[in-house]
Amino acid sequence: MESKSKEKNQDIELTQSNISETHQVPFSEDNEYVVNKDTESILKDSTSGSNKKWKLEGVNIVVLSVIILSTAITIALILSIIFGQPQIIPHGAVAVDDDFCGQIGLKIMQKNKGNAVDAMVSVMLCLTVTRPDVASLGGCGAVLVRDRNKQLSYLFDFSCPVRNSAGTVQDKPDRNKPASLVGIPSLVRGLSVIHQRFGLLKWSDLFIGAIDLAKNGFIPGKSLIEAVNKINASNLSEPLKLILQQLKNEDNLFFPPVELPDTLRRLAEQRDNYFYNDEMNTFNRQLVDYMKQQGFQWSPDDLKMYSVHRPNPLKMSFAGFTLESFPAPLVGGVYIYF
Repeated sequence: MESKSKEKNQDIELTQSNISETHQVPFSEDNEYVVNKDTESILKDSTSGSNKKWKLEGVNIVVLSVIILSTAITIALILSIIFGQPQIIPHGAVAVDDDFCGQIGLKIMQKNKGNAVDAMVSVMLCLTVTRPDVASLGGCGAVLVRDRNKQLSYLFDFSCPVRNSAGTVQDKPDRNKPASLVGIPSLVRGLSVIHQRFGLLKWSDLFIGAIDLAKNGFIPGKSLIEAVNKINASNLSEPLKLILQQLKNEDNLFFPPVELPDTLRRLAEQRDNYFYNDEMNTFNRQLVDYMKQQGFQWSPDDLKMYSVHRPNPLKMSFAGFTLESFPAPLVGGVYIYF
């Protein structure tokens, strides 16, 4: 019995010894805690994973902050460009011998945000009202447009050519017959072509100032009065004499003939079609009928087939600059080579 009991006790002791060895927490000689290899490995893996996670989150925060900051700066710059003060102050000028037309040209550029071509067209239309001695819807002209960015010049010659149907002896110019001196009225088509090529504003917007002056009247300027006083009115018709008499009064409003504001409105609505189409009730038909009454056989095709001439500029170097002008029959080339 005792021997069996001892054997059992030995088994039990061995078992307890094994358990004790497995769970015993070792200490070093200086009583410091010693971590076994398995525990140390687990702690290292846990710490390493935690560090990686925090590093990744930190990088994400930095990247997100940079993106937000860049977006905010970009939006601020865009708003500054659109609504802020311009870094380069817009500048321009209008040179014309008439205060009314000068103000109209400046308004087109400053308030309406038009360009130089828009201002030029509006000023020319205004001059047909306030300075009939120098400009007329039945007149002509020439324009040089300079593209500063491309460093190119564009010439437009609309200088009242002889009609295509002319060819008889009766069509030769005669100072005693004013109707024989009339060429194709080309101003309106010239302005229309230039505006289509370079203008920014609506065509009809360029007529507002001229129509207002033609409808509501204006005080004649000094230059117009001086020009009127030089005219010999003895051979003029009574309606023209009355107009000249009204223009000489610098203290009263002058109201142009009612046909002028009406014609300007038609041009604003129909562009140059009103002048050059051969349909009934157009200026083309009215002019042809009038010229036939004067003994000159004009044709509706004379106006309908008219096109603006586009010559190449004459160039000359001078003092480090390049001078450009029109070739003949205009006189600009003569002055360049003089």
